[in-house]
Formats: sequence, C-alpha cells, structure tokens
Amino acid sequence: MKRPQYIDGGKGIWLLAQTFIYHRGRRRFEVPQWFTTDFRSVNYIKSRPETNTPALIHDWDYLSQHKSRLMADWDYMMNCLQCGCSKAYAIKDFIGLRLFGWVAWRQNARHKKYFGYKRRILNAKQVQAFMMGRLSLTKDYINYRGKYAYN
Repeated sequence: MKRPQYIDGGKGIWLLAQTFIYHRGRRRFEVPQWFTTDFRSVNYIKSRPETNTPALIHDWDYLSQHKSRLMADWDYMMNCLQCGCSKAYAIKDFIGLRLFGWVAWRQNARHKKYFGYKRRILNAKQVQAFMMGRLSLTKDYINYRGKYAYN
C-alpha cells in the first residue's frame, strides 16, 4: 500500500506533499496536493500511525463534503480496518464520529459556504513562503477571514 508523503508544518499540522490516491476494493479516494491536515476530524480522537491514511481521507471528506457525513464516517471505519486497526478500535472511532462529528461537519459547511474548501489547500505562493520560513501554520492554521498567518 502506498503511503502519503508529508511535510511537517509544525505544531501538529502536516502538508500533503503530493496528490494522494488510495484504493479500497473498487472505491477510489483522492486527496489534493498541499492539503493541510492534523489527522483528526474530531478532536477527541487521538491519531495513531495506522490511522494516518484513513484520517487524511476523512479530513478531506469532511472538508469537501462531496459525500454524506454517514458515508464519510463509514469509509473512515472501513479504511481503518484495511490499514490494520483492530475492529474494536475502528468501531469505537466510528461511534465517536457519529456522536460528535456533526460539530466539525457543520463548521466546515459554514467555512465552505463563505471561503470554499480550498482554504486548507496551500497555493504555490503560500507553499513557497512556507518553505522559506515566512509562512507559519498554527493549530488554528486559518483565521475566519480565510487568510493564512504570516510571521
């Protein structure tokens, strides 16, 4: 299985260095290059190394909202199982996402309405600024105006 390539953005934020394509059976998942993630759609779920790929896909599903929330949560659970998580862990996370994921889903819907989902995908100018150390990403790596914080 191909692993995504990341660049450490500091403070728990990671940048996807290239477009990531993942297959589960006949299902195909694609996450765009320079997408920023913290590997958690819901803050109470702690990331584990084997959940990085499912969490990346789930973050993108919650942000883009191109499928229903139930389908995004179900895909997360099935991707966790395929990546080697225990069935109990995958089910626990699925239940947690169903109970508490609505907060992140609603917040992303609000941001998508005003700023579009590209607010968490760096453009070429922002990537260059980040590589040169002029762009810093924080835990709230985007403010409510949809602009990234510069040093």
